Amino acid sequence: MDKIFTSGHNTKSSKLDIRVEYQPTNKGLEITSNLNDSILHEKVRRICQFFGVSTGKFELYNNDAMDFTIYARLETVIKHGHPELSINYTPINNKTISYDSRNCRLQRTRMYVPGNQPEKIINSIKYSPDTIIFDLEDSVPEPEKDFARFLVRNALKELNFRGIRTALRINTGNIGEIDLEQNIHQYVNILVIPKVEDASQIGNIEKKIVDISKTTENINELLISPTLESARGIMNAFEIANSSKRILTLSFGLEDYLLDIGAYRTDDGLESIFARSMVVNAAKAAGMDAIDSVFPDLEDEKSLRQSAQQAKTLGFSGKGCIHPKQIDPIHEEFAPTIKEICDAKEMIRTFDIAQKHGSGVATVSGKMIDIPVFKKAERILEIAILSDLIPKNWEEIE
Repeated sequence: MDKIFTSGHNTKSSKLDIRVEYQPTNKGLEITSNLNDSILHEKVRRICQFFGVSTGKFELYNNDAMDFTIYARLETVIKHGHPELSINYTPINNKTISYDSRNCRLQRTRMYVPGNQPEKIINSIKYSPDTIIFDLEDSVPEPEKDFARFLVRNALKELNFRGIRTALRINTGNIGEIDLEQNIHQYVNILVIPKVEDASQIGNIEKKIVDISKTTENINELLISPTLESARGIMNAFEIANSSKRILTLSFGLEDYLLDIGAYRTDDGLESIFARSMVVNAAKAAGMDAIDSVFPDLEDEKSLRQSAQQAKTLGFSGKGCIHPKQIDPIHEEFAPTIKEICDAKEMIRTFDIAQKHGSGVATVSGKMIDIPVFKKAERILEIAILSDLIPKNWEEIE
């Protein structure tokens, strides 16, 4: 009996997904499904025609999967059955909007979403993180790598992310190069590079991006976010931050860093203060934002908030998160407080008056206000405006 190739799980519990079994045969196409869905069967025939597959037996169990999932599952089993195939199936592009990656949008939350889970990909949009990171690395088991790559590629084409930045975390090594080839020409804004230890890694990635761009159409300018997760990476932070004009942020990966140096996580974060400060200083010296590591305990909101408060104090612009329930607490902790907003308004008003009288300094409540303090106050109000805490024209209406 010919081998059967399978993609998908028990779809009774896997919502918005489909299980596909494909057995290559010498006969014509034979297609069966749990709902005997003629439209679904036609999609199978369409993708088979695309790949030049005219024979084989398909069995499908559909649980409300969207087209981008159906086509990714079908492409997975067909390519596993015919490894000589090198072409990629890309759904019809219905998008009319591309997003500017370099604008001043907030970077408070970057939510990691496993690239092999359709339901989580679809649901991630409604929680409105600042950035969605489709993960092809740690959260995807090895047998699902191909499917995750196809699924994310199709999702980036089909779904409307409502202005949310999209990012892709690729694998390291040769698998990461395949991730790039499959996905960077889609609607993705940021490439998250894991386990970066020196600038040469970024140079290699950038060369690969340029080479791929020569043969395909890039919708958006693709930016890079290196993740520093080792002692060597931390020591080379400034060199890495300055290794490419594509770099948008530096991010910190705590768990791998602690493993590398032989330390243990503590409640006060003392074990990582040095590394996190290095990341922030390198990022700021290079003129970019720094993003703190994820917080792993989904049930401990108090400690999550403490971690976010500490990250803000150190100079981070945001944190990674691994569950939607972490988004609101992080947004709240990185937002300016009412007192910070009021103080910033008073500083700006007072400083403006001082400048009109020819002075470069002012005093508010006995504290000197000069250019650095003024710029910090401006940034506080900019974040407050972006966070919808105050109107853009606050000076006109107060």
